[in-house]
Amino acid sequence: MKQKQLFGQWKSEHRGLSISESLTARSNTRHARRSRNTRYRKERPNHKKPSGWLPPSLQHRVDTTMTWVKRIIKLAPIKSIAFERVKFDIQKLENPSIEGIEYQQGTLQGYTLREALLEHWGRKCAYCDAVNVPLEIEHIRPKSQGGSDRFNNLTLSCQRCNQNKSNQSIDEFLKNDPVRLDNIKRHQKQSLRDAAAVNSTRNKLFDSLKSFNIPAYCGSGAYTKMMRIKSNLPKTHFIDAGCVNALQEVTLKTIQPLRVKCNGHGNRQFVTMDKHGFPRSCYAPKHVRKDWKAGDIIKVKKKDGTSVLGRVKKAAKTLIFIPFRGKETSFSPKNTKPIHRSDGYRYSFTTIDSELLQKIAT
Repeated sequence: MKQKQLFGQWKSEHRGLSISESLTARSNTRHARRSRNTRYRKERPNHKKPSGWLPPSLQHRVDTTMTWVKRIIKLAPIKSIAFERVKFDIQKLENPSIEGIEYQQGTLQGYTLREALLEHWGRKCAYCDAVNVPLEIEHIRPKSQGGSDRFNNLTLSCQRCNQNKSNQSIDEFLKNDPVRLDNIKRHQKQSLRDAAAVNSTRNKLFDSLKSFNIPAYCGSGAYTKMMRIKSNLPKTHFIDAGCVNALQEVTLKTIQPLRVKCNGHGNRQFVTMDKHGFPRSCYAPKHVRKDWKAGDIIKVKKKDGTSVLGRVKKAAKTLIFIPFRGKETSFSPKNTKPIHRSDGYRYSFTTIDSELLQKIAT
């Protein structure tokens, strides 16, 4: 049997969380301005979303994948696309032993969210055991750090503890109380944000991949695992990607995939808000340059004749770049050569895995 050779792979990191945080911050600012009758646009009616609509943070995942598929098709003779169209069972991931009527009803059956939390936490503050005081719903992992509104990420706290914790992580806030920290962590289960995102985007992404007029085939997680074990390869994200819908054993020819992180193109807002929700005063637009922009990789020729590679950090009236080995410094547009223009992504190589290196050697 011929073997399928896996020469190169890439891993993309999206901006879904940062997009969600930006939209939440904008919504909070608008809500605050409306509540104090400050001049601002009226709230728009809640229009029905069209079929196939996704939130911007999830649509970004689809768009990023489509962008890189287009780039790879231009560079390599791609004959087919393999896509693992899996669907995660959220309840089974959260509680593998759940079955029967518990699986059908869910956690909040017969309760409102607040009543369920009061019952679960004994009607007292989870941080100081205060009773007979007004209790507030508090996020164990702050929303500013990617926490969700799921039941397992919520607890009850008094107003004083809620303000003291603010947006600190639970490990930082309870570092001097390990017993209480362990008790709260037992309640807080793993985040299922990524599993829910895959469930929401899998159909939209598969339909989008069909637009390339290239055969697109679906694979299952079980088949991918079987092919990886049959090929005697370790469990790694980029190896699983190469084993999706493989018709033959996979031979590994690389151990250092390209890592692509989506940074975006910067803030498009000309005027941003201050902490009170008002436009910043004395705003001066940035100096827009046509030669360089932040994120460009350039080669700067020094006075002694040597050259150094670096990334442009600031491209306004003053030009500042950070050498890959050294401290940030200013530079002149003269005697500079572009290596890579910023395209909204940052590229790097992952660290070499010793287990994979041993697998290649054998």
